[in-house]
Order: sequence, then C-alpha cells, then structure tokens
Amino acid sequence: MKIKKIITILWLSIGILICVFCQNSEKEIEGWSSYQGELKWDDAMKKCSTLDMRLPTKEEWQDGYKKGLFTSWEKRDYLTSTVYDEKTIHTFNLVIGSNKKTYKDNLTATRCIK
Repeated sequence: MKIKKIITILWLSIGILICVFCQNSEKEIEGWSSYQGELKWDDAMKKCSTLDMRLPTKEEWQDGYKKGLFTSWEKRDYLTSTVYDEKTIHTFNLVIGSNKKTYKDNLTATRCIK
C-alpha cells in the first residue's frame, strides 16, 4: 500500500514538473498574448477585444516569422484578422511559415496582438 502511494506521489510530482516546464518553455513576445485556445474566427475576434487586443494580420505573422520570433511557440495554424471572402479567412502556419485559407467556423489556434 505504501509503495502505491509513493508511486502516485511520484507520478503527480512528475506531472507538475512537466506542466511547469511546458508553461515556461514558451517565450513571451512583447505585444503578443499567450495562447488563447482553439477558437472560431468570430469568437477569437471577441476574445482579443476583451484583452484590449486584436487578431494579428497575415503580414504581422509573416514579419514575426521572418524575424524568428515564434521559434518556441507550438508549430500549428494560427488565426489572422485577414479575411479572404465571406466564409474564409487566412491562417498562418508556423511549420512552413506561410498563409493558407480556412473557414471562419473552423476551430483554430488563437493569439492576439496589441
């Protein structure tokens, strides 16, 4: 019984350390928010607004990528404020460093900018 408790405590301790490491491994960039979750475009626009921020444009993503600002961020698609047409918007992909189109209703990673 004691061994089971010790193992449980060890696993919890490891989990806490991993969680702390993950939170601290992402470099904060002045003017950019932390990760806000996966949101639909309209919800992301509202979320950024509540933070007194906005969604970044595709050009701001491209500029930051070229400067190497996002090297510690998770490599995935992020929302931009750039609208393609009535139903689609541009996202920015940190894996390949370019824009692509997606539907406004798709859940997509979100960060905001001042």
